[in-house]
Amino acid sequence: MEPLLKLSNINRSFGAINALVDVDFEIGEGEVMGLVGENGAGKSTLVKIISGFDDGYTGDIELRGKAEHFHTPGRAEQAGIAIAQQELSLIPAMTVAENIFLASMEVPTFATRRRLAKEARQYLDQVGLTDVNPNTRVDRLSVGEQHLVEVARLIAQDPQILILDEPTAALGESDSIRILDMVARLAESGKSIIYVSHRLDEIFKITDRITVMRDGASQAPRRAKDLDVNSLVELMLGRKLENMFPERPAAAPRTALLSVRYLWPDGLLESVNFQVFSGEILGLAGQLGSGAGEILAAIAGAHKTRSGQIEFAGEDFLPKSAREAIKRKIGYCSSDRKKDGLFLGRPIMENLTAPALETISRWG
Repeated sequence: MEPLLKLSNINRSFGAINALVDVDFEIGEGEVMGLVGENGAGKSTLVKIISGFDDGYTGDIELRGKAEHFHTPGRAEQAGIAIAQQELSLIPAMTVAENIFLASMEVPTFATRRRLAKEARQYLDQVGLTDVNPNTRVDRLSVGEQHLVEVARLIAQDPQILILDEPTAALGESDSIRILDMVARLAESGKSIIYVSHRLDEIFKITDRITVMRDGASQAPRRAKDLDVNSLVELMLGRKLENMFPERPAAAPRTALLSVRYLWPDGLLESVNFQVFSGEILGLAGQLGSGAGEILAAIAGAHKTRSGQIEFAGEDFLPKSAREAIKRKIGYCSSDRKKDGLFLGRPIMENLTAPALETISRWG
């Protein structure tokens, strides 16, 4: 069968770094193609080329047997290709409905909010956001809900090829299931979907074939049913993984490095208690909105708490601000890196030194 989209001998370099080397890629009509690989393997660069965000490549692209070169995202969209990237592209101050139709060619030049909301309802229902009011401002939604709105915006463009770049990375299990169900429905309707994910269980659940990227080069596509997790990891690494989950030696009794006692962040129904030991990785598991994020933010002084105490380095305290937590050597990364973790308009040097100005300047 002739592929709907075919890329041949794609090369892309950034200075001395070869991001893509003679990459071949194809996808058929109504097919779900998985795109996997380690971080830095070239997946994001490849999807940016397909979606028109990067035209500094060499090689050939054919769409429906016709040569193409997508110089801009708008040109790719006109050809029927749309992408939901890892980073949200929503405008926080606008409503859900306004975001969905912001780049749509199907909406009249002048439209009331009521009409936009009515038109947006069908797309929100498709991604499982049946309880979200289309007139709600985007910045009032959770990160997971915002990702689902992003996908709804994608569906509203009615593309033939959809690129989903890590669509479930920030979502809990229930929201992830919504995405997977939606992908299956769209494939049944004839849409072609390029699905990029690090969650291998998802890749095996919904993809027809899998293309593996390794060190900027593509491997020949394989049928998903012909692979298992071990063989797929072997393709990604280029070597056999002897033991994916090596046994850990039994830990000797130790004194807790961090003790959290009766910590009660706003938004939780009960207080929590746990300990962290030196050299240990402690996981907090739960659905989106379960409270794990609030617990971490409270320890870092970035979330209001009703009560509680933290014992760390021999001291008892409860940070009232991020500054206080930083001074006590507690670092924190929130679920929304762009909003809470970076000053996007400032240089890298200023971002790196912002939490520790006292170490480089006496006068602020």
